[in-house]
Amino acid sequence: TMEREELNKWINQKSKLNWLNQKYIRHLPLPDLYRLARPFLEKDQEVARLIHEDEELLVKALGSIREYMTTLDDASPYIIEIFRKNVEPESDEARQVLEAEGASEVVNAFKAELAGGTAEHPDDFAALMKAAGKAAGAKGRGLFMPIRVATTGKMHGLELPILFSLLGKDTILKRIDTVMAGVTSS
Repeated sequence: TMEREELNKWINQKSKLNWLNQKYIRHLPLPDLYRLARPFLEKDQEVARLIHEDEELLVKALGSIREYMTTLDDASPYIIEIFRKNVEPESDEARQVLEAEGASEVVNAFKAELAGGTAEHPDDFAALMKAAGKAAGAKGRGLFMPIRVATTGKMHGLELPILFSLLGKDTILKRIDTVMAGVTSS
């Protein structure tokens, strides 16, 4: 029917606009992206506070998350994820990842690699994760999921090496200690 055709055209146009918007965000120079995104970021009180605390780090974070953004409004949840202080497993499923056989060995191996290393760039953190996997005898999901949940509390999110390069070693170690203490005490 005619109504269905109109609806399909609108849906196709919206997906094309989203695709075009995503391309624009990815290729826009970072200072321009920040200038355009700032009003959207300031809508969230937590992010607005971060702008005043460490604007340089926030701009760096925005550059790292642009790959995940379709609209400028998408930035705030990712920024909050990066800078949040209190981390704990977000669901029973996330908690089960950390309680699974071998998970604590993976997390402890990663923690040891991280504590003994000097990682700054995403590639450095990827190498540490790989070394932890080798030490713990874990690969794939059995490697990255325990590390993800122990450092973010979530099952999904930014690529870990990118996130870790923004957080830094000390913050990652604190997050691991906090999350794992909560899991072992329950």
